[in-house]
Amino acid sequence: MTFTFFSVAHNSSYSHRFPWLWSIEQGTIRSPKCSTCGGSEPSNTGDQVGHLEEDKGSAWPDVLGAATGLFMVSARVLRDWHRAGIENVVKGGRVSFLPPIPKRLESLAAPEYQWIDGSKMTGARFDAERSGFVYKGRCHACGRLIQDVTATHERRHSGRLWPHVLVPGSWNGADLFTTEGAPWSFYCTMRVVECAREHRHTNFRFVPIEAGAASWSAGIDYLGRQWPPQFRLRPSEGKSLSEWLDRLRHQRQRYEARRAIIDLGTDAASAVETLTGMLHDEDEGLRREASLLLSALGKLGVPLGQEGESAARKHDEWFQSTLGGQTPREK
Repeated sequence: MTFTFFSVAHNSSYSHRFPWLWSIEQGTIRSPKCSTCGGSEPSNTGDQVGHLEEDKGSAWPDVLGAATGLFMVSARVLRDWHRAGIENVVKGGRVSFLPPIPKRLESLAAPEYQWIDGSKMTGARFDAERSGFVYKGRCHACGRLIQDVTATHERRHSGRLWPHVLVPGSWNGADLFTTEGAPWSFYCTMRVVECAREHRHTNFRFVPIEAGAASWSAGIDYLGRQWPPQFRLRPSEGKSLSEWLDRLRHQRQRYEARRAIIDLGTDAASAVETLTGMLHDEDEGLRREASLLLSALGKLGVPLGQEGESAARKHDEWFQSTLGGQTPREK
C-alpha cells in the first residue's frame, strides 16, 4: 500500500535511549481560565528553557521528546530539510536545558534544538467527525471547541479503525504542516520520511494517517532495510488471540496487546473466560487491564457473563468519575 501523508512526532515513548523534556520553566504562557467552560490553553513563545527527566537518555536525538507537546528538532534536521526543499518550516525559538543533565549525557554536547511553531503552519483541515472524535460544541464565551471525552473514548475504542482524515482538497501542498485548530499535531509527506532515512535522523515517529493515532505502534521503520516501508494498519495483525492474551501478562507489551484485542472485536469473544480469570491475579495492573478489556468487549456486543459484567460496570464508573470530565488537547 502506498502512503501519502503521515503524522510525525518524536518516538521517545517507545525508546529509553533518548532524553525527555519533562517541564518548561520559561517560554510557556497559559491563558486565563474561561469563566464559562473552565478551559485554558497553553501557548509557547520565543526560546524555551526546561528540565530533562533525570535518568532518561544515553544519546542526544534529532527529535526531542517532551511532555509539553512541543515538536523540537536539531539544527541538523533543519539544515537537511532546507536542502531537500522542505519549506514552510517556522522556527519558534531555541530550546535549552536547566541542570541537572542526565548523567549519561553530561559528557556529550547537545545539538542546538529549535521548536517548530505549528500555529503558523496550517496546511489542511482535519475532519474530526470522520476521524472518530465527538465534540459538544463551542463555548459561547471563549469560542473553545469542547471535546466529549467519554463519547470520543467509546467511539475510538469501538473496535473500528479510525484513520486521521484530512478534508479533501484542503491540503496546501506543504511537506510539513498542521491542521486548523491543532497546532501541536504535525503531518508530513513522504519527502520528510525520505529525508529522515537518507540522513539517518534519529527518534522520528512516522505513522500513515490511514492508521490513525496507532498509539500501539512505534511507527514505520524508516531506518530499516526494507524500502518502501511496510506498516500494519490494524493492531491485531500478525498474532493470534492467545498470543495477544499472553502479552497482557508482560507490562511493556500490555498496551499493544490491549489495542489488538479490542481491534479483534467480537472475534475476541473467546477471551472473556481468560480475562475474567485475570480479575483475580495478584498483579493489580493486570486486573485493571482485564476490567478495561471486558468493558470494551461488552460495548462491542460480546457476552461477558455475570462477573465480567460487574467488572466492566465498575471500570466504567471509575472512568467516568476520574477522566470523564477532562478535555485532552492531543488527537
